[in-house]
Amino acid sequence: DTTTPFEFSWNTATEAEGDYLVSARATAGSDSFTSAEKPARVDRTVPTIAARNPAGGTQGEAPVITFTMSEPVEAASLVDANVTLLINGAPAARTLALGSDGLTVTITPTPANIAGTYQVSAQGLADCAGNVMAFLAPSTRRRVLANLADHLADDGRLVVGFGHARGYPF
Repeated sequence: DTTTPFEFSWNTATEAEGDYLVSARATAGSDSFTSAEKPARVDRTVPTIAARNPAGGTQGEAPVITFTMSEPVEAASLVDANVTLLINGAPAARTLALGSDGLTVTITPTPANIAGTYQVSAQGLADCAGNVMAFLAPSTRRRVLANLADHLADDGRLVVGFGHARGYPF
């Protein structure tokens, strides 16, 4: 690029995921300047839940629920709409907290002494690169698409975006 403002686009589609150091070099005649290196990360991996506590099927007192993400998530993505709690099949009040490492999500039912069956669903959590946690479990995808089709008008259209080259089967 020879016109101001100077810029360069880096297509990382063929780069391996990982950390890189990048710098800029400018040359004018016999003068040359190289900037300090800056870190850059190539990340196309969607965050997933790596561990949870208590384990599914646990019985006893009303738990504080935690799950550990596969990579840090942005605090701004931990919102009420992205994490739901059902107790005995009904929506339940809860507080959400993200650990300082960005990995640990804590769900505290309020009040904390409700006995019953707990169900937690998480979706839409985003990592620092903007990759968003998948919204549907693979086992539910066909049923969800069939339900969407049932609600469309005969001449209706549904526009859906699908990620490419992210390891999801199509």
